[in-house]
Amino acid sequence: MAKGLDYVVASQIRLDIGMVRHKRCTVKGVGMLGVECEFMANFTIPDYLGLGKSVSMGFWEVVEMKR
Repeated sequence: MAKGLDYVVASQIRLDIGMVRHKRCTVKGVGMLGVECEFMANFTIPDYLGLGKSVSMGFWEVVEMKR
């Protein structure tokens, strides 16, 4: 992600994963098991940034949780 944005990461990125929920979903007519999780990172990730596969279909979308 940082390389594609021409950004140099100054220190090691840390990620702490919290609650994980499994959700059944369908992708192109095929049943799959999806994951919804909460995580904290010491790196700012913009809202609605897509990570991984099937991003164009709304999967792996990052949204900040409001406290």
